[in-house]
Amino acid sequence: MLAPTNAHDYSYPPATPLAATPPEAAIDPDEANFLSYLLAESGDGDARAFATLYHCTAPRLYPLALKLKTDQTAADALLVDTFLHVWTDADRYHPTRIAALDWMIALLYQLAGHPSPPPSDEPWPELPPPDELWPAIHARLPDDEEDSPGLRWPLIIASVVGVLIGAAICLSLLLELRPRP
Repeated sequence: MLAPTNAHDYSYPPATPLAATPPEAAIDPDEANFLSYLLAESGDGDARAFATLYHCTAPRLYPLALKLKTDQTAADALLVDTFLHVWTDADRYHPTRIAALDWMIALLYQLAGHPSPPPSDEPWPELPPPDELWPAIHARLPDDEEDSPGLRWPLIIASVVGVLIGAAICLSLLLELRPRP
């Protein structure tokens, strides 16, 4: 597995649709749409959508990671790398090409260096990943949502100043357009 050199530099290519989804993994269209929405929002940098996406999909991806990497530490690292790659490449996801969960499964297989499995009737259990994986992923996100409160007041001030400047420009233009006696 290739390791990133920093939070933004991944040396592997973006995910390609490689995985076949077992029948037990079929999800209803509403859930598929919700996961696509979460993935798209994650691509826009929404850390809360990404956290929700993790909590919805990690129990489905973790058993596959354990199947691909029999060592639990390697499986944990594979899942962490998969979600970090999802965070950095979610803006490349297109729901018209592949379902969100299938895209994530393809990415998991790709990062594990395994070809996609053929369709199977084998049950696909859900298994929650260890509790420490989400904090490990969250800590490595480049745009941590805890950093945003420090930007809140400067953004509010900049917005108010922008509105005042815009109002002053509009008022000056209106005064110039006023008929002169």
